[in-house]
Amino acid sequence: MNNCKRVTLRLYSGQDDDLLDWLASLSDKYGAQSVAIKETLRRNLSVNAEKEEASSSKGSLDTDTLSTIRKIMENVVRCELDQVQFMAREHSSNMDIGATIDEDIESQLDKLGTGLMMGEL
Repeated sequence: MNNCKRVTLRLYSGQDDDLLDWLASLSDKYGAQSVAIKETLRRNLSVNAEKEEASSSKGSLDTDTLSTIRKIMENVVRCELDQVQFMAREHSSNMDIGATIDEDIESQLDKLGTGLMMGEL
């Protein structure tokens, strides 16, 4: 039984000059081109496999990371909501509109903050 697989590859001048130059630079020793091609293919396959593994692991975050991100985002949203409430109070007092609008704004902001922190929005 023959365990050899032959691969025929055609390289064209003008189109594959980089590969032709690389092959010409290899040793004339019998089998040197074959060895160099195999090594290059294996090295490239290994690099591609590592890239695929890295990109697939980037796509999935662990629970601790997600929890940390959520806490950070909750703090950011909380700070922003506090700032909006402060600005709304300042604006309503400057316009002398009254406490009802301020309470309505605060109620809406509280609902928004609760919804964001509970993951409902």
